[in-house]
Amino acid sequence: MKQTFLWFLLFVGLVASHSATSFAKNVAVLPTEYIDISRSTADEKASAEFHGKLLEGIQEAGYEAIEGEQVDSAVLENTTDGDCLSECLDVVRKSLTVDEVVRVRVLEDSSIGMRTMTIDFAVRQPIVDESSDGYEVVKTRLKGAVALALKDDVAGPEPQPTVSEEKSTDIPLPMEGREGETTVEVIREKPRQRLGLAPFIVSASVTAALGGTTLVVNGLAHRKFKNLESDVEADRVSKNDFDRRLETINTQQLMTGIFLVSTGVGLITTGVLALFTDFSKTNKQLAGVTPSFAFSKNSGAFFLGGNF
Repeated sequence: MKQTFLWFLLFVGLVASHSATSFAKNVAVLPTEYIDISRSTADEKASAEFHGKLLEGIQEAGYEAIEGEQVDSAVLENTTDGDCLSECLDVVRKSLTVDEVVRVRVLEDSSIGMRTMTIDFAVRQPIVDESSDGYEVVKTRLKGAVALALKDDVAGPEPQPTVSEEKSTDIPLPMEGREGETTVEVIREKPRQRLGLAPFIVSASVTAALGGTTLVVNGLAHRKFKNLESDVEADRVSKNDFDRRLETINTQQLMTGIFLVSTGVGLITTGVLALFTDFSKTNKQLAGVTPSFAFSKNSGAFFLGGNF
């Protein structure tokens, strides 16, 4: 009876071990490359150090790394030049029946101190980290980037945008922080576009014209009122003439109020447009703009000529 119980415990242990192995997530890892493009040489020591950080990131995400002859053979079977990219990586993933395949390549231009680190996946989107940060900083960032990417579960590869599509992509790049923490920097590939200078010029010009017209009409109304007042005191105006001239003055005062309100609306519109206008090309766009004014005894006008 005791012997039978021991055999039963052994059987349960083997089943549990097999189940744990079956459900464990694993990642096939290609050799890491670190190349100095200014000297066209591969740095084996740097490649090994970055590969170690890659394995640490995989382990931190809870995956088991698979590498070596098995992975190398799968790569050679699916490529002619040994350069295995996204489609090739997915074929390797399926042939090895693993959850993910990852490959890291770092290109350093020592002449200008720039490093471009590319992390390619079979299922997930690639990560490109281009910076002038130090060697150790970039190496530490590799670990965090891999761990962060693997912790995000994905259903499958997402379709890549075509060249004709205008798509702004946010690429999260882990940065070095305090021990045990990973901060994320978001790089926006396409900045928000601002308005050209033409709407602001038109709005400002119309507002200035409205303000000038308000002053002119108000001045005319005031002068006509003074003349009417003098003629009344000198008894040089009839009742019909008085009514006609007073009606004209009232009309001009009403127009003054309308122009004054319009000028206020124009000021608000111009101020809002100024917040969203790109003034970096001010001199170029103002080169062909020519303002002009015209006044007569009873009226005035403002003109703005040019190409917008």
